[in-house]
Amino acid sequence: MFVKSKGKKVKLTSAMVTKNILIKLQEKFNTDLEIAEELGCSKSNIGRLRRKFDMTKDNGRPIGKEYEDDIIKMAEKGSEPHEVVEELGVHLSTVYKFFPTKCLNEIKKRKKEERRQEVEDAFNEGLTFMEMCERFDLHHTTMRSLLSTYKLSIRERDAV
Repeated sequence: MFVKSKGKKVKLTSAMVTKNILIKLQEKFNTDLEIAEELGCSKSNIGRLRRKFDMTKDNGRPIGKEYEDDIIKMAEKGSEPHEVVEELGVHLSTVYKFFPTKCLNEIKKRKKEERRQEVEDAFNEGLTFMEMCERFDLHHTTMRSLLSTYKLSIRERDAV
């Protein structure tokens, strides 16, 4: 793409791109890659320009910052990151970028307790060690570690 500069025709580079030029390129080309090829720069450089000019991507979704408040609200209501992704249609990395650490820790703690309860229930059902490995789809060393952590002994249970 060429532009006129001081009466001369000059090849447009990414350093010369203004917001209006980027808007025109976005209308002409479908993807960041096509725009980058036209300007002779990288695709990530086009993404940088979009952020600089506070523009949306070519797929119409706004860049993550606009979702920050929604992500935080959903996190505080107890939603998990994958639920936020489905609800808002943003990338998982965007969700983790704004997801409060406190909420992530609460989710981890809750999942850990649920897992512990599931293992204890299976243990109390009288499942064999290998049946427990199959139920939880865990390698035997991982299952052994879990049982040890929860202070559960199959040998002692079966000896009674």
